[in-house]
Amino acid sequence: YPQSGAHPLCVTRLRLMSPDIDPHWTGRRILFVSDLHFRGHPIEDALLHFLRTRRWDMLWLGGDYQPERFDDREGVWTRRFIRRLRHAHPNRPVYAVSGNHDSRALLRWMKSQGVEVLEDRACAVALASIGTPLGLLGTLDPHRSDPDWRALQAQMAEHPEIPFWVVLAHSPDVLLGWPQTHRIRLLLAGHTHGGQVAVGRHRPLWFNTRVKREFASGLTRVGRTWVYTSRGFGYTLAPLRIWCPPEIVDIRFHPHAHEVVHLEETRYAVMEDSIVPLAAFQDLKIYNDGRGE
Repeated sequence: YPQSGAHPLCVTRLRLMSPDIDPHWTGRRILFVSDLHFRGHPIEDALLHFLRTRRWDMLWLGGDYQPERFDDREGVWTRRFIRRLRHAHPNRPVYAVSGNHDSRALLRWMKSQGVEVLEDRACAVALASIGTPLGLLGTLDPHRSDPDWRALQAQMAEHPEIPFWVVLAHSPDVLLGWPQTHRIRLLLAGHTHGGQVAVGRHRPLWFNTRVKREFASGLTRVGRTWVYTSRGFGYTLAPLRIWCPPEIVDIRFHPHAHEVVHLEETRYAVMEDSIVPLAAFQDLKIYNDGRGE
């Protein structure tokens, strides 16, 4: 895995349908990637190739852009990636939260490159001048500081016209202080790496979170909020991933009379500048009000 050559890649297509989604979001494509741990690994070029060759409208980043601090204190590989991303897509909206490996200096530099870093901050995001925007909440990393939910809810109250809110967090540990507000309909998190080593799909040997194992990867639900924990993109400590390939989450929102989630996973082989789908790994699940079918 640490050498050049072929690498696995998983794209999870998350389709969330709800009566609270504005029709103008139909067809819009948001990508969520977490735990990139940039270190010059060949699959980082594959991610740039994916972003160059696929249509997308907005990028959400879930933290942990640097590897272990002693490997890259200055975030050299992260800066290289962001520069190349901004060169290819100078005007695409990019929102991010901080992770437990990220330095303040790197986060300030990312802001200077037009990356909107949200730390206990709410904002309205839109891709057109018409229609109702989505609400986006970015929290502080719960492994460093507890998110200020009272302040976040006060900021949400400033946008009473937005019925559908998404929380972008580094770790599912934000659930430990969860406010249980019905307006938050989706939580996106990472940090766990899905265990990085698993004995089967979604069966990690170890996961780095204080919440239940069910939040280590994949889709769950808390109240009215769908929770999706990404397996992340990079690795930490051990240079390997077993039964736990790097993941890009492709999110699309659609208006619908009832709330339904479609979850489809396709795995790819990444070889130099080509990304080849592996049809045998395709999987489709439909969730309706928390019940998998």
